[in-house]
Amino acid sequence: MNGLSEEYDLFVVGAGMAGTTAANRCAAQGWRVGIVDALPYGGTCALRGCDPKKILRRGAEVIDAAHLLQGKGITEKQLTLGWPGLMRHKRGFTDAVPQGMENELARNDVTTFHGTARFTGPRRLEIDGVQHEAKRFLVATGARPRPLAFPGHEHLIDSTDFLSLEALPARMVFVGGGFVSFEFAHIAARAGVDCVIIDRGERPLRAFDPDLVHLVVGRTEKAGINVHSSSSIRGYTGTPTTVFTSPELNRVGMLEHDARRDGRDVTVRYNDTSGWYANYRVGERTAATKVIIDSATDQIRGAHLLGPGYAELINILGLAIKLGLTTRQLKSMTATYPSVGSDLGSML
Repeated sequence: MNGLSEEYDLFVVGAGMAGTTAANRCAAQGWRVGIVDALPYGGTCALRGCDPKKILRRGAEVIDAAHLLQGKGITEKQLTLGWPGLMRHKRGFTDAVPQGMENELARNDVTTFHGTARFTGPRRLEIDGVQHEAKRFLVATGARPRPLAFPGHEHLIDSTDFLSLEALPARMVFVGGGFVSFEFAHIAARAGVDCVIIDRGERPLRAFDPDLVHLVVGRTEKAGINVHSSSSIRGYTGTPTTVFTSPELNRVGMLEHDARRDGRDVTVRYNDTSGWYANYRVGERTAATKVIIDSATDQIRGAHLLGPGYAELINILGLAIKLGLTTRQLKSMTATYPSVGSDLGSML
């Protein structure tokens, strides 16, 4: 007969950022909390996604930055991106994450488990033959890639595998024209890989403004990445989203065609910012912004930014949408000069 543990106030399945945050906060309020994961604690973002991706991207940024200033006081000479060294740098961060998260949970008196959980009743789950009862459950297991049906799919790797490659091949094909393909292709291309992006949609990065996507595709091809087709990604309103290409492509709120389709009276302010000081300084010649403004209220309905450093600027616009700030209020902000943020008023 299986053993039975004491009853928990909350049992969390999944030890990523969502699961561990909930567990720590509830335990801090005096709840008896348990948490389980079959994988190392840390989840996708910290171990297999956002954080390690940005570390790898830094290497690509350095290569790209030197290339942009070639002939403007910088000589590239033998500057190359060494993948093994960059991967060691990544592991310097990710290797410490699981134990660090477990230590924090332990400090908050959260009981941690490793293994696969299986629900055996409305208030009961089983881990390695032991039954655990709880008043509440939080399932925070995340998602996994959808299997593909075409012949040869078994030879593909997913984003987790990419972030664990000890060496890069001479040529890589990315299936799909969304975030992951563009971000990873921009990294791999700076490491000398011949990259191809293939997708079946009408255009890539469909959740982003089409005019700026056109520019980022051109910039992608200048980086030596062959973009064959496009994506059908859908979703995202009100939350800032970034594709960390070089330069980065950002979106928050509505697309222009969505606003017009809905019959909204909007003003669209488009700026080619490629010649602005912040971009001239780093040698970037592909940059633009588009801001969709409600004509009646002067509030921002959507913002789309393509340019170096604009991933930070989109956060301000996301907050403006959330708080209902007007463009007049945003223009009243005094920004340090010459920072990227000081360009915000001119974008509006």
